[in-house]
Amino acid sequence: MITKEIIIKQTCEYFGIQESDLIGKRTHKSTRIDATQRFICWYLIYKNTKNTEQNIADFFGFSRLNVHYGLAQVAGWLKVNEAQTVLAVEGIEEMIKNYQQTSKC
Repeated sequence: MITKEIIIKQTCEYFGIQESDLIGKRTHKSTRIDATQRFICWYLIYKNTKNTEQNIADFFGFSRLNVHYGLAQVAGWLKVNEAQTVLAVEGIEEMIKNYQQTSKC
C-alpha cells in the first residue's frame, strides 16, 4: 500500500531535500525548495492515495486552494509533456515501486 509518508520520503530522496523542507511553509533560506518539488509531491499523494486536497493541505500546513493550484499546475505540465516534470513524476513513481518491492522481502 502506498502511503503519503512513502511518497514524501521518495520525493525527498529524488530531489535531495529534507522532509522538514518539504513539509510546512517555513523554510530556511539556505534550504529553500522549489515549489515545483512540493507540487509534485502533492500530485503523487493525491494520485496514489485516498488523501483529499484538504487532507494534503492540513498535513503540509497550506490551504486547500494552494494544494488545488499545485495539483492543477502539475497536471497541466504533464499534459503538455513538460520534460522536467514528466521525468520527476516517473522517476519518483519508479522509486516508490522499488521501495515497495524491497519492503516486501
